[in-house]
Amino acid sequence: MRSVSGVGRVVALFIGIVAGLSSLPARADEAFDAFWTEFTTALNNDDVGTVKALVKFPVVYNGEELSGDSFPTLYDGWFDADARACLATTTPHEDGVDYYVAYCELIYVFVNTEKGWRFEGVSAND
Repeated sequence: MRSVSGVGRVVALFIGIVAGLSSLPARADEAFDAFWTEFTTALNNDDVGTVKALVKFPVVYNGEELSGDSFPTLYDGWFDADARACLATTTPHEDGVDYYVAYCELIYVFVNTEKGWRFEGVSAND
């Protein structure tokens, strides 16, 4: 009988955990999905202003730290037609806590900030 009550406790604990998880706020994945839709839509429409609003500044570009004032240079370098086409069809992957990456000719890095998800920069895709 003792093992039955132990099993009952395990089942009750499991049910409590599942019920508790269902009351948690929306996962970061849902927030990232919304960001990704906005980001790729802006890229598809070549909407430089919206893309700029979704960037975490300052950004390191060609070894220099750039502010929002230099965004047109950054946009032309990182978001040319080939990059926009790739980003429109790729699926980003979680890369640790609060980071996603999208693999194209470059690796595009996205970070969860106090202002929500933002594009953080690129790295070489070896």
